[in-house]
Amino acid sequence: EPNLLQSLTFSGDFAEQVSERTLRRWARQAGVVEGKPFAPEAMGEARTRMLERMGDPRRRLFRRRRGYISARLTPAVITLAEGARATLTLEPGPKLELDVQGLSWAPRRKVSDALELSHRTRLTRGFLDEAPERVDAYLSRRGFFDAETAVVFEEGDRVGRLTVSVDR
Repeated sequence: EPNLLQSLTFSGDFAEQVSERTLRRWARQAGVVEGKPFAPEAMGEARTRMLERMGDPRRRLFRRRRGYISARLTPAVITLAEGARATLTLEPGPKLELDVQGLSWAPRRKVSDALELSHRTRLTRGFLDEAPERVDAYLSRRGFFDAETAVVFEEGDRVGRLTVSVDR
């Protein structure tokens, strides 16, 4: 008899950021479904999928902008004779708000692409120091040769604001 997933539970302080229903949908898309055969490697796929969705600072077609790039997701699996029980603990962390000034037409997308913002991004001092050059290089490849960029990060408990000002 295959190893079935008997229960999938979510814990943590995530109720304001994402619903449990949405988390279950993301887990299901990765192959982690209650009552179905359970492959432990699917838990890693589910973790990656959830962090990608939570950490995406851009709005996409049929997806909300979330921006929790510092989210942490800790899986715990207990295997018993009758099946497996999985618990995913989600700690969203502060939300990243991207404020872009001086660019028209999809400014958040341009800056997000230039800085390669994702769930793997860590806003370290080194990252913030090189951010203006990365945005300038991105814009110069698109014909804005004289663009000058300033990047300021204001850290908060619930929201971190990354302000990017472009002078063209």
